[in-house]
Amino acid sequence: MLVAALAAAVFTIVASASRGAAAAAAVTVVVHLVIELRRAGSPRQRRTIIVVSAAMLAVVVATTLALPATRARFVSTDGLAFESAADRLLIWREALAVIAQRPVLGWGPSGFLDAVSRVHGAQWQRDVGSATTLDSPHNWILQLLSAGGILLVCVGLVAIVLGVVSARRNWTAATRPPADGPPVSSDPDRADVLAAAVAALSGLAVGWSVTFTAPGTVILPALLFGALVARAPAPKRALRRPLGALRSVGVVAWCAFLGVAAVADIPLGNGVTAAAAGDIARADSSFETTARLRPWDADVASIAAQSLAASADAGNTAAAPLTVNWARRALRSTPGDLLASKALAVGEQYTGDLDGAASTLRGLANDHPYDSEVAQRLGGVLLVQGKVDDATTELVRASELAPDDVDIWKTLAFAYQQSGDEASQTRAEARIADLSGGGR
Repeated sequence: MLVAALAAAVFTIVASASRGAAAAAAVTVVVHLVIELRRAGSPRQRRTIIVVSAAMLAVVVATTLALPATRARFVSTDGLAFESAADRLLIWREALAVIAQRPVLGWGPSGFLDAVSRVHGAQWQRDVGSATTLDSPHNWILQLLSAGGILLVCVGLVAIVLGVVSARRNWTAATRPPADGPPVSSDPDRADVLAAAVAALSGLAVGWSVTFTAPGTVILPALLFGALVARAPAPKRALRRPLGALRSVGVVAWCAFLGVAAVADIPLGNGVTAAAAGDIARADSSFETTARLRPWDADVASIAAQSLAASADAGNTAAAPLTVNWARRALRSTPGDLLASKALAVGEQYTGDLDGAASTLRGLANDHPYDSEVAQRLGGVLLVQGKVDDATTELVRASELAPDDVDIWKTLAFAYQQSGDEASQTRAEARIADLSGGGR
């Protein structure tokens, strides 16, 4: 079973072609090697531990080199590998710019997404594009700083220090040597758990330094940290019955809360699927169910608005009024929600409120001057209003922000046609032909 688990772990790391995962695995092996060497009771055990650890690393390296796609990514001969590394540096620079605006308290839970959208510059638009939503700095330290600022980082450091103290206490208890013998573990099972937890958390800290951070990725580390600091209660200090009952009630209530929150993902997923299929009534009902189950979650309204906006944009005009309703609900909770604001503009456009759509989009254009998607939609709305010159100005700006977006050029060509500028229309159509010939 252990060999199968190790083989599956190696295969997962290598097949993912993730350099962050490989670095995390290497750190995990090295930390575990150091711990086991300290636990070893004889030179023979130490030699065995070194050989096994070296063999594990060698297997990972050999397997990585044996797969062409993985090898190309690790030696940076794959263009995507270089691009992803450059994008990560760009993400970190923009994350630091966001953090610098509120260094003490940060932007709150999920506040990074809307804050960073305001600092996206021309380089982000050129290299990544406005269609990509950045909702994490891809680094756990920057994540703490963006969510809670220096204050949250201090809380995290205190938790780490207390965790280290507790882990050291537990380790001493599990490996206390006898008075007249070599240092052998007095509780080998407990010592194994502690060693594995320390090694795994060390690797995760490295992996989290370059990867997306989300609540789902915290489950395993939280379990490992709990194993690291857990301590059995002293027999003589058993809780009194009222206090013990209160704690039991609290645990049950917390589990029920988590259960309801998790179950709410089912109607949320059903709503997204129904909206994509054009079943607007079912989508709205599913989103309402989710909102009742998770009334504190502002993202539910935003996801509903985005899903319905996509349906309205695809031609299902029945989704437009509901898009406006859900978008306004989302913006009441999070006024700076970029995606909800974009959805609101879509809803206003397809309900015939062109003035409202133009006003919403102009506000977005002021806050997000490098967002080509906003510029393109604003240009389209102005065209429908008959404001051809203003529309052309916005569409030209969109084409400069995203010069390879064929849809923008098609809209711009139409604007030139409406204005009677045949020369510019011909140039736009030539650009469309070039982009279409490139497989776009």
